[in-house]
Amino acid sequence: MRLYDVAKVDRRLIGAVLADQAAHIGASPWLRSGDRVVTFAEANTLVNRIANGLAARGFGRGDILAMVMKPSIEVVLLALATARLGGIFQTISTDYHGAFLDEAILASQAKVLIIDHDLASRFSGDGVSVPLGSVFLNGATGEDALTRLQSTDDNPPRVEVSPFDPAQVWWSSGTTGKPKGIMHSHSSILFANQRSAQHLRPGDVLYSCTPVYLGSAWVSAIWPSLLGGVVAAIDPAFSVSDFWNRIRFYGATHFLTLGAMHMYLWQQPETPRDRDHKVRVARCIPLDQTLTAAFKQRFGIAEMPQVYGTSETYTVFEAPEDGTVWRGAAAGRPVPHYEVRLVDENDREVPPGQVGEICVRPREPGILFAGYFNAPDITVAAWRNLWHHTGDMAYADEEGTYYFADRKKDY
Repeated sequence: MRLYDVAKVDRRLIGAVLADQAAHIGASPWLRSGDRVVTFAEANTLVNRIANGLAARGFGRGDILAMVMKPSIEVVLLALATARLGGIFQTISTDYHGAFLDEAILASQAKVLIIDHDLASRFSGDGVSVPLGSVFLNGATGEDALTRLQSTDDNPPRVEVSPFDPAQVWWSSGTTGKPKGIMHSHSSILFANQRSAQHLRPGDVLYSCTPVYLGSAWVSAIWPSLLGGVVAAIDPAFSVSDFWNRIRFYGATHFLTLGAMHMYLWQQPETPRDRDHKVRVARCIPLDQTLTAAFKQRFGIAEMPQVYGTSETYTVFEAPEDGTVWRGAAAGRPVPHYEVRLVDENDREVPPGQVGEICVRPREPGILFAGYFNAPDITVAAWRNLWHHTGDMAYADEEGTYYFADRKKDY
């Protein structure tokens, strides 16, 4: 384990983090998927080769690489190679088919498109133009995209990249309208994820089995493991029946589940092996505080902190294991780097006990998302009156604890 410090904004470059970890703990394993293991040094070499291969094809700063891929080591390497060139990577939903997928790819404005071979049949290609051509992983020839894209040059490409350059776009779920491309810079990604990395311990293994087109895999495993110098274990999908076996296989110490995932685990019959694992920290989002103690007792998990955040903000409220007795739908207290207000429909702050929309404002530049991709009008509307409006509702008690209430609107 080795924590990379991002306190100074000029250190917040994704490629610099990997290069630094490779120089200091290069032989340490970083990415695991099944029996495959990639060390920090191996990852750095592969990222350089992919980046140089992309550059040779005319890909550069500000260009977009889109992926329709299941969770894999390849996704991570392609993402970091893109970031190293100052490009922007996008992960598109693997649940889309036909016109939905075509529209998403067209909206991405990708210069390079990479699709898993077994997902390629979902893509019709009608009206979609990708100037450098589509690269299919595990295509008909048996040659994967990483092999086709790689250069033989192991040296880092000479590209000027700013911490404030966009590096990642992920698309919202569309529960409150058409999906929006949420842009994050090198700075916002690394600043936010250092909070998780600071709590890691030597030997930690961060397990992820959620789709990479969501933010959860990145914020729970990929980015914290890169910053903390520990292992990220990546499975392509969540399995209720096999979840704890996969946790044991990797020796995982951390995991994150979303929505109903942890409730499915809770509803499984109890077994003598429920506590047979190394998990120390589980983030089950959301989980009512009344069930947390029982979940911890059954599965032998020491820490189950709750957080509230959005794709635009990362964490806004956190309810850590600090001795506080959290109750009901408590999301916790605001993180120190955001100002937070709850406001009514006229942006007037509401008093304790009254539900209002959650609005945030960063205390320093480069830590909030960089706007909505190709949608300046939506960006301006969300940032009206100099506050970012999350679209989520909450109320606060007299002690300053915040409780999630609902979405402002759902379609």
